[in-house]
Formats: sequence, structure tokens, C-alpha cells
Amino acid sequence: MKLTPADFVIQKFGGVRATARALNKSPSSVCKWRTRVTKKGIKGSIPNTAQPIILKRAKQLKVNIKAADLIGGRVVKK
Repeated sequence: MKLTPADFVIQKFGGVRATARALNKSPSSVCKWRTRVTKKGIKGSIPNTAQPIILKRAKQLKVNIKAADLIGGRVVKK
């Protein structure tokens, strides 16, 4: 199953609230990532301003998120 970048990040951090806490953002702003669409029509995109913060916190918390995951999402097993 292929997850969007937003769904993948939210899953890896443990949910919307946990992601928001880890990134010092509001849960509503994190939740909005799921419906965000880029100019190329990619749904579930993450704002460019949040991407370096996600990578930094993922490294600090030992969460397996790579830069490519923030652009294209990732295929995961159910």
C-alpha cells in the first residue's frame, strides 16, 4: 500500500497529535497536510517549510523518515 507523504509521516510519528507535538505544530495544521495538493496534483504533500523540521526531529527521535519520503511517500506493508 502506498502512503502519501503526509500519511507516512503521521504514521511514523504515531498519529496526528504525536506528530504535532514532535514538530511543535498544532494538530489541525498537521491534519491539513492530508488534503493539501501540490501544483503537480500530488495529494497529501507536506509544506516545504516543515520538511527540514521533520527530518531533524525524526533523526533526534530515531524515526525512520528519509527526505524522499517527504516528496513521494512510501510503500508499506499492511
